[in-house]
Amino acid sequence: MMGALGRQRLGTRPTSQRVPVPAPYGGMNTRDSLDSMSPTDAVSLRNWDCDVGKVRMRKGRSSHATGVGTANVDSMVEYHAASVRKLIASANGKVYDATSAGAATQLGTGYSADAWEWANFNGKLLGVNGADTPLEYDGTTLSNSTLSGSGLTPANLDGIAVHKGRVYRWDSGTQDFWYSSANAVAGTVVKFPLSRVSQFGGNLTAMISWTVDAGVGGADDFLVAIMSSGDCIVYSGSDPGDASNFSLVGIYRIGAPIDKRAMLKLGGDVLIATNEDYVSLSDVLRKGRLTTDRSKMSGALVAAYKAYKSNAGWGAVHYPRGNRVLFNIPVSATLYDQHVLNTITGAWTVYGEIPARSWVVFNDLLYLGSTDGTIYKADDTNADAGATIKADGQPAWSQLGYPGRKRVVGVRPVLASEGSLTASIGLGYDYAGPGTAQTIATTAGGTAWGSAWGSPWSPATRAKGEWRGAIGEGQDVAFRLQITTSGQEVEWHETTYLYEPGQRL
Repeated sequence: MMGALGRQRLGTRPTSQRVPVPAPYGGMNTRDSLDSMSPTDAVSLRNWDCDVGKVRMRKGRSSHATGVGTANVDSMVEYHAASVRKLIASANGKVYDATSAGAATQLGTGYSADAWEWANFNGKLLGVNGADTPLEYDGTTLSNSTLSGSGLTPANLDGIAVHKGRVYRWDSGTQDFWYSSANAVAGTVVKFPLSRVSQFGGNLTAMISWTVDAGVGGADDFLVAIMSSGDCIVYSGSDPGDASNFSLVGIYRIGAPIDKRAMLKLGGDVLIATNEDYVSLSDVLRKGRLTTDRSKMSGALVAAYKAYKSNAGWGAVHYPRGNRVLFNIPVSATLYDQHVLNTITGAWTVYGEIPARSWVVFNDLLYLGSTDGTIYKADDTNADAGATIKADGQPAWSQLGYPGRKRVVGVRPVLASEGSLTASIGLGYDYAGPGTAQTIATTAGGTAWGSAWGSPWSPATRAKGEWRGAIGEGQDVAFRLQITTSGQEVEWHETTYLYEPGQRL
C-alpha cells in the first residue's frame, strides 16, 4: 500500500481503465515464481474444479454404505467379471461386500491388516496384504488362495499385478517377484530375482502393465518393475521363464515413488507420484531420462512429501466420467487433501475437507472410504454429507496490462449460481496478501447475464456480476474469492477490475 508521498505521484485527473481477467481455469501453479505465471494460473485453488474457460466449486459426497468396520476403510476395489460388478472393501480386520446402499455385508474376518492390494483376473478377485494368507473372491465366496513356491512365504506378499495372462506377486521388502503359470489364479509360482538384472538400489515397490507405441509393430504392453530407489526396469514379452519371450528393454530413473498406491494407469501412460514430481513414464521413455520440465503441481507435491511422507493413506484413482485423476495426500490420521488433475486440460487443483482414506471407481462412479467405517459416493451432491463446502481461490498476480502503479477503485467477480450467493473477497498489492475483508451478496433475478430484456424463463443458474468498491494501490494486483455454501452449484467466470493508472516505473 502506498503512503501519502506515493499517492501524490498519481495523476490529478486519472482516467479509469476497465480490465477483465479470466477465472484461473489454468489451475494451480506451484512451480513458477509469482511474477511469471500465466494470467489463467492460480496461486491457490482449493475445492474448485477447473473446466474450459471457468472454474466451478467441487461437488460433495453422500453416504452409500455403513458399518464397514468403525475406523479406516483402508482398501476398496471393484470386482468385475462378465456382467457382475461388486464393491469390496476392508476395515477392522474384515472384508465386506458394500455393493448395495445401506449396511455392508461381511465376507471374511480375522485378518491382521486392512491395506489389501487387489487384481481382477480370470473371473476372480485376488488379494494380498503382506500379513495374511492371500485371498480370492469369485463374486460369492471369499476364500484363501493356495500358493506355493520354493522359498515362498505367501503371507509376506503385499503387491499384485496382472500382465499378459499372468499374475505377478511380490514382497516389497525384497527385490524379487513371483509369477504364475499362464491363466492360473493360484497354484505353484516361480521366483524371478530382479537383483541379478543390474546394479540398482531399493526394493520392489510396484509392478504395472504399460502400453507403449512400439513403432511399426504397433502398440505393445510392457511390464514395469518400479523400485523404491526410483529405478524403473522395463521388460517386453509374456513369459519370465523363457529368455526368448521375456527381455529387458531398459532401466530408467525417476524420483523415488512415494507409495505403491500413489501411481496409476492413465490411457496408455503411467503416472507416478515421486519425491520430486508427478512423473509420466511415457515422457521418461521418450527422453531416456526423467524430464526436466516439471509439472505445475511439483512444488505442492514436494512440500507434501516432506511433511507427510510417513503417513498412511497415499493413493491415486482415475475417474474417467469426471475427467479427473485424484492423488490422495494424508495430512494426518484424520485429514486428507487431494491433488486433482483435469485429464482434458491438464489443470491442477486441490480438494480438502474430505476424509478419504481410500478411493475407487465402481460402476463408473467415484466412491471414497472414510475414517469411520462409512463409504461415500463422491462427486454426487452440492454438500459434504449435508455440511457446507468452502472454496477458496487466488488467481495469479497481474499488472492488469499496465506496468506502472495504479489505484484499484472497483472489482467485479462474475459468478454463476442457483439463487442468491454470499462470498468473501479481497485484494492484495505487490505480493502482500490478499485477505478476504469484504463480504458481498448477490440476489436471484430473472435476467440471465448478457440478456437485454430478461425473461420469466431465464435459467435458474445465471451469471452475476456486481461492482464492489476497492481501496489500494500498487503495481501488481491479486484477487481472492471465498465461497461457503451447501446445496448450490457455483461457477466463477472472470474478475473485472476498475483502476486509475499512475506513474510508470
